[in-house]
Amino acid sequence: MSAREWKVSVGYDVTTACYEPATAGTDIATFVCAHGAGGSMLDRGMLATAAAMCARGFGMVRYNFLYRERKSSRPDAMPKLKDTTAAVVARVREELGDPRPLLIGGRSMGEGVFPERAAHHAGAAAGRLAEVAA
Repeated sequence: MSAREWKVSVGYDVTTACYEPATAGTDIATFVCAHGAGGSMLDRGMLATAAAMCARGFGMVRYNFLYRERKSSRPDAMPKLKDTTAAVVARVREELGDPRPLLIGGRSMGEGVFPERAAHHAGAAAGRLAEVAA
């Protein structure tokens, strides 16, 4: 299976998410990862993280917060960040199904959205992405 890009509705707005499957075998889990305040789903760190996680058997979902889709550098308010995260997680489950473990986390600001949101999704674990060695 190759990478897939999805358009995800968040209220009246739309963001982009990209799913990349594990590079060998089937996904042992799917990691939904948010970028930091200064980044995007296409920044060097997010792409390196995706490559490292996929090489280790994880499917990876990267996505942009709505302000990045608008090409703004000013982060959205926390309620909008949480709504975006919830919409992406719902889309992941719609596209990939519920059986696999779902891990949600992020870099910097991105991880701050997850701990509370993860509690609302049975079977999801949340945490901060510190570093993934390539």
